[in-house]
Amino acid sequence: MLSISAQAQRHHEKKTEFKQAAQELHKEMRAWFESSVYPTLKQWHDEYDASLSSEDLSTLNQLRTQAKQLKESAHADMKGQFKDSKRDKDAMREKMHEMKAKYKDQMRSLMEKLKPIAKNSRATLLGIHDRGEGQIEKWKSEAKTIIDRWKAKSDVDDTKRGGRGSHGMHGIEHDFLPFAADGKRAAVRFMLWDGNMPQPKQDAPFGDSDPFDTNLQNGPQVFPNPTLTTARIEMKDVANGPAKIELFSMSGTLLKSTTTNITGNTVSEVIDISSLPAGNYMVSVNTAAGRKTTQLVIDK
Repeated sequence: MLSISAQAQRHHEKKTEFKQAAQELHKEMRAWFESSVYPTLKQWHDEYDASLSSEDLSTLNQLRTQAKQLKESAHADMKGQFKDSKRDKDAMREKMHEMKAKYKDQMRSLMEKLKPIAKNSRATLLGIHDRGEGQIEKWKSEAKTIIDRWKAKSDVDDTKRGGRGSHGMHGIEHDFLPFAADGKRAAVRFMLWDGNMPQPKQDAPFGDSDPFDTNLQNGPQVFPNPTLTTARIEMKDVANGPAKIELFSMSGTLLKSTTTNITGNTVSEVIDISSLPAGNYMVSVNTAAGRKTTQLVIDK
């Protein structure tokens, strides 16, 4: 039987091996995006910009710069808070909640400025999407093939790893695919993309790792996030009644499920994730009004 130190060493080795394999996947996906996706996507971007009035284009370029700076600032602040408050979960949860609220308010302000441009260019946006729909589906299929091939080669099991590195259909290919989310959210990301090649693991035009949600709907919040052993799921302005909280791997496998009864129009439930390995997961709150989902990160 392995000693605790030997187990820790083996765990570290496996984590290092998997990280290296995940980097290989990201490199392959980036090469595919650069050769197969980016040229067409850039044409769409240039076509869209050319359709705008000089005033709208000037405003949009300013909003693109603001959105990029806002995203970078949010990621840096939240990462810093996690490190600073790692030993005090309650303090970290409160700070993360305040920080997310601050950045969502800033994003709402940006979105209000974006709305008139979206309204003026609605026909162009719809035309680009409708003409490119078949190509988008082809890209999704190609991305899935690359990831499935990598999973087989790397012997990845999403139910054990939570999709970290592999990302499933909710992760890394979303970093490089247009219109990966719902229509409005995808359109916002397309409009705010500056047309440059996305940098590794950041600035992807349609990435799904924003610390704020551009659809601005009230969804579940996870505290702390990233977390180690437990996580509190909170959601406000919810109709009272029965609800189900579910935890999924990034490939869609249901890992945990609990039922609750909402009172005071607020969900507040703690889930135990101590038995799960480090990785990315999806938390879903399912009520009579529908399902809302967010990401949970376990960092051990």
